[in-house]
Amino acid sequence: AEKADALHRLGELAWERGEAAEALAQFDAALRTDPGHHASSAGRARALVALERTDEALSAYQSALEKLPRPEYALELGELYASLGLDGDARTQYARLREMVAAAKRAGVDESLVLARFEADHGDPDAAVELLRAQWRGQHRSAAVADALGWALHRAGKSEEGLEYARRAADAGV
Repeated sequence: AEKADALHRLGELAWERGEAAEALAQFDAALRTDPGHHASSAGRARALVALERTDEALSAYQSALEKLPRPEYALELGELYASLGLDGDARTQYARLREMVAAAKRAGVDESLVLARFEADHGDPDAAVELLRAQWRGQHRSAAVADALGWALHRAGKSEEGLEYARRAADAGV
């Protein structure tokens, strides 16, 4: 498991550098080490999308969701379906995302960041801003929250304020 985690992290680093083929190689190596490493299945799917291998990406996302249903995987798969013009399949994944977020909330897990990312692009940008402002006020001042809040503000028509948060995110290394 530790080796798979290390290989996964190497894949994430390659992904962050924009090296999709190298990221895919690292995610594949992680999956050879631990076939149940769900995060590497999702990383593999992202890399396959970047390499325009969409059929394989769809399969990889479906595998990741089967191994561990996580709202961010449903969001990414929904966005892939939408990009392919498969709007019904996209809506199904977005509904699944909402169900997963609601179930997580009942279990005491906060998935508001992924819900806000969804709302900003596919739902209600103002609701996304509310969710993210609550995160920010609650001392969840990560680069990821700043980045998402900047984007949500932009989508809600408050681009100037959004730019402030985007700069904070960039300064923190997003």
